[in-house]
Amino acid sequence: MVDPGVGGVPNCFLGVTLGFLRQVQQERSAVTVDMMEYQRSLVQEIESRLEAKCETLAHIFAIDENDMVKFIIEEVEREEAVLLEDLYSMDRKFVEHYNVLEQILGVLIKFVKDLKLQHQHQYNELKKTWLCKSYQTKNAKLRFVSKS
Repeated sequence: MVDPGVGGVPNCFLGVTLGFLRQVQQERSAVTVDMMEYQRSLVQEIESRLEAKCETLAHIFAIDENDMVKFIIEEVEREEAVLLEDLYSMDRKFVEHYNVLEQILGVLIKFVKDLKLQHQHQYNELKKTWLCKSYQTKNAKLRFVSKS
């Protein structure tokens, strides 16, 4: 069984889990053991795990202040580097998105110009047809007036 480290794991006390207790119970059930002996072995196991955790905690807090300050500075520098990398990454993504939007805008402007030219061409064709019909009508009126 692996020691879960400082803080322990959920649903266990000092790393003693229900599974461990059942395993000990099954090992002990083969030989009839009185309750006092069982409690002693359990207390010894709990004490050894508690001592290991206390030593781990004492070692963590035994670091002198200079090492702690260095550690904190290094961690802040690592976080700063990560944040700068995120910023640069977001800047690159922004530039990519901006370029795509510029391309889309260029396509839309070209589309609108083409559509305007198409409508202008249709308008010019309609106006030409109207002018031709108007000219033909006036020409017919003039011939009629000149014959009369």
